[in-house]
Amino acid sequence: MKFHTISKIIKLGRLKFLIGGFLLFSFGSLLAVLSGTKFILNRFLLGYAILFMAHLSVSYSNDYFDVDVDRYGKPTAISGGTGVLLQNPELRTFSKRFAIVLISLSMVLALIFTILFSYPASFPIFVLLGNLLGWYYTAPPLKLGYHKFSEIVVVLTIGFMVPGMGYFVLKREFDFLFLIFVLPLMFYGLSFIISVEIPDMEGDRLGNKNTLVVRKGREFGFTLVAFSLSLGTLYFLILGIMNLVPTIIDFLLIAVFSLPPLCLGILGLLRRPTDRNFATKLVSRIVSSFYLFILIVDC
Repeated sequence: MKFHTISKIIKLGRLKFLIGGFLLFSFGSLLAVLSGTKFILNRFLLGYAILFMAHLSVSYSNDYFDVDVDRYGKPTAISGGTGVLLQNPELRTFSKRFAIVLISLSMVLALIFTILFSYPASFPIFVLLGNLLGWYYTAPPLKLGYHKFSEIVVVLTIGFMVPGMGYFVLKREFDFLFLIFVLPLMFYGLSFIISVEIPDMEGDRLGNKNTLVVRKGREFGFTLVAFSLSLGTLYFLILGIMNLVPTIIDFLLIAVFSLPPLCLGILGLLRRPTDRNFATKLVSRIVSSFYLFILIVDC
């Protein structure tokens, strides 16, 4: 296989998006440690390997099944696919098959993890559900991202599945402490998916993707992003003031850390640009601030 072909295959993987998955996985794992669970390195590494395969597979399957829609748009740093399959249609079959291989590896590793650490059957079922959500986000017959379900799937994935994987591999179960964090993470998940949809509005509309931004427009998208980010910060403020959870977690400090994405979200609300280029620059900063927020909280 030639070097330029390998570089295109790597580009298809959109490796930079794996950073967000790792940060959220680490968030769940570190939260489990704060709850009193011992940090076990081999569980952490094998658990992330399972997630890594599943997460990476989504990049390849999405580019394969979205190739017709991507014809109408222009890739950005945060959305629109890679454009690799449009320019190199000979890689389409590889992209689909490689996605299937990655999903298979994820499931094999999940079974090994379950046997090796005597985990309940709910663990591989949890992994299977995550893989199915990733595959059928764009794959027929469900094509969840095309039928008003894209936001729900991403909110569930970012808010529960990915951090939940990190929590599960160390804690073996979900408890009250983790459930406390599910709601604000879902708020951030909603702001993320809407931000990603904003640059692709015209292309998604032409490709019959029925996203919220396609139905309601960019101005509504920026309003919803600001609203969801506001709810996230407000949630942490309320928990910090009411002291309903272990004092080892400073929710007021987390609320302070959430201010950068909130400020950018409010800026988007005030401007609500309809121009694609300006809107793309703004939502790219919002997404970057979301990554920074999770990184700081992890630290």
